[in-house]
Amino acid sequence: MNRLLLIIIVFGLIIGVSTAQDYSSAYIYTKKKDTIFCQLKVQDSYTNTGSFTYFLEGDKKSKKIFKEDIDSIHLGTKVFVFMSIHYKYSAGYEIKVYQKIEEGKLSLYAKTHEQTKALSPGSGNLSGAGNSYYEYFIKQEGISAIKKIGRVGFKHAILKYIDRNNSLVQKIHNKEYRYNDLPEIIREYNAWYTKLN
Repeated sequence: MNRLLLIIIVFGLIIGVSTAQDYSSAYIYTKKKDTIFCQLKVQDSYTNTGSFTYFLEGDKKSKKIFKEDIDSIHLGTKVFVFMSIHYKYSAGYEIKVYQKIEEGKLSLYAKTHEQTKALSPGSGNLSGAGNSYYEYFIKQEGISAIKKIGRVGFKHAILKYIDRNNSLVQKIHNKEYRYNDLPEIIREYNAWYTKLN
């Protein structure tokens, strides 16, 4: 009997510890301008999620909030923003979730993708099972459109945004900066732009 009781207690502790580790302190800004301070279920990527599970402090019952109702999620040092992406040739739209990497005159966002198998050569993405990679997106201040910047055609795409900064243009032409350096490129451009204005 004592052995059974001990097994039940240990099992309960294991479940409790694993559940606690699945949640982290966060705050959620809603579209209604409310702030929810909570314990949010931790996920590798928030990009393909329709709703989010959280606990209010002292609450034992979980709650859900749908991505349509969220402006941003702040989880540790990471910020996830929710944007409506309107389709070019239809009246429809979809809410996409991006991790905010840099903010300024040019803002940089990323989506993390888990890769389960090798992609075809020349796809521009990492290959190998279990790798994850970023897809980067740029948004200009005052413009609602967000634009994907891919590995293929990276140089041409980024130069459209930074063409006024000669020093940065040279670094890209000289291959000092490459696709994986996009956070540094955007940070440097924003610092340069701030000094000018």
